[in-house]
Amino acid sequence: MRESRLLKATRAELVAHVGGHPSPVQAALIERACQISLHVAVMDRRFADGGIPSDDELQTYTILSDSLVRVLHDLGASPARSDRAWRARLP
Repeated sequence: MRESRLLKATRAELVAHVGGHPSPVQAALIERACQISLHVAVMDRRFADGGIPSDDELQTYTILSDSLVRVLHDLGASPARSDRAWRARLP
C-alpha cells in the first residue's frame, strides 16, 4: 500500500533528521507530521488526478499544510549534528 510506504519513509527521514534517537516529544511530533503528510499527499494526488477541490477541501488542505509547517518547525529545521556531519562528507 502506497500510504504505508509513505508513512514509513517519512518517519524514517524525520527520525534521521533528529539524529536517530528521538525524544518522546520528538517522536510525538514525528508521528503527527507523518499523519498530516499522508493526508496532504492523498489530497495532492486527488487534485492532480483532475479533482476540482471544493471550498471546504481547499480550506482543509490549507489548514493541514499550515499545521505540517508548524509541526516541522517545532521538530526543528536544522538537522541533528550527526546529519550535518554526514552531509559535510558529501561530494
